Amino acid sequence: TNKNSEVTDAGNIVLEYALKMNTLLDEMNTTLNDLTSLNRGQINMGLPPIIGSLFFPRVMAKFHRAYPNVELNLAEYGGARVVKSVEEGEVELG
Repeated sequence: TNKNSEVTDAGNIVLEYALKMNTLLDEMNTTLNDLTSLNRGQINMGLPPIIGSLFFPRVMAKFHRAYPNVELNLAEYGGARVVKSVEEGEVELG
């Protein structure tokens, strides 16, 4: 028909917020995808001093090249403390 439609003031407000919500949902999905695919985030790791100083620098460099936006947080503990830290959830990897 030849009838025209107009959005009301309330409709414009709803549209404005819907567009903002859609943008936020897209950002949330991107952030969650980055986190789950190791595009960014952090890993807390416990290492015994000998391993940390002799062997791990090469592993860390290779990991950083593959995952440049993932932060590695290292803590040097003795072997038994590393195991306990993993068991207690203080670090994700030991």
